[in-house]
Amino acid sequence: MAESKTVARPYAKAILANASDGKAQQQWQQFLHTAKAVMQSPEVPEHLALPGFLSQLQDWLEQLLKKQRRHGLYSEENNLLRLLEEHDRIAILPEIADIYDELLYAKSDVCMVHITTAQSLSSAEEKSLQMLMQEKTGRDVVLDIHEDAALLAGVIIEYDGLVIDQTLRGRIAEFAQKLDD
Repeated sequence: MAESKTVARPYAKAILANASDGKAQQQWQQFLHTAKAVMQSPEVPEHLALPGFLSQLQDWLEQLLKKQRRHGLYSEENNLLRLLEEHDRIAILPEIADIYDELLYAKSDVCMVHITTAQSLSSAEEKSLQMLMQEKTGRDVVLDIHEDAALLAGVIIEYDGLVIDQTLRGRIAEFAQKLDD
């Protein structure tokens, strides 16, 4: 995971550097989010290594983007897909999307807060968490929420290089560490 993020970062930086204005930045963000969703579909891993996967991916994205923005793939987006495929890096599209968001939000002085929860949060809980994080950071906040039942209970909050682990699994590990010391 860390290695794919390292490989993805220069692509995300280059995309952001070449997005000339807010409209272009939003266009890239929409494309990357759509590509991420497609790449994370359960059927994609088995097709990834097949010949012709790039054209299949382009077809899927073309259809989805036409529904979302009334325009399919732009030439720059097709160029990125071909470049990634040429270097056997098409699988890092989700990481490129994540890093692009982080860079875009940092440029806009918006704090991206990654939340991992054991259970889904209600909209009231999300709103409360967002307000709390806005108070704590003094900036606008965008929440990126994922569920992970393996946490047992609680949340992990990550932002600005900080990690706050308030999970049952984390507390058990901390307790076990204290017993070992």
